[in-house]
Amino acid sequence: MIGMSSSAKSFGALAHYLANGRSGNEPERVAWSASRNLPTAEPELAGKIMRATASQNVRVAQPGYHVALSFDPGDAVDRATMERVADRTIAALGLTGHQALIVCHRDRDHPHIHL
Repeated sequence: MIGMSSSAKSFGALAHYLANGRSGNEPERVAWSASRNLPTAEPELAGKIMRATASQNVRVAQPGYHVALSFDPGDAVDRATMERVADRTIAALGLTGHQALIVCHRDRDHPHIHL
């Protein structure tokens, strides 16, 4: 498994990218989505909720933290396995109590998720 991370100012832009791709018209690439500490797993609505939550703390400049986890094409991972990996990653980062959106994409040869 390979992981990459970055921080961001805009939950909305990231959520839109996760849901629709760079072109803005690729919704078929989303295999499934899930959430933690949010009332929805719909990416763009989750992004709005996360932005509203972050705006309650004026000291937070870059509230978004994006992690992409890519599995080997030969790994037999299903949704339950990917969600367990996502939960372990969130816990290892000390973010269990934070809002999180998990989006699985099927636009590459390898399974991958975004947190």
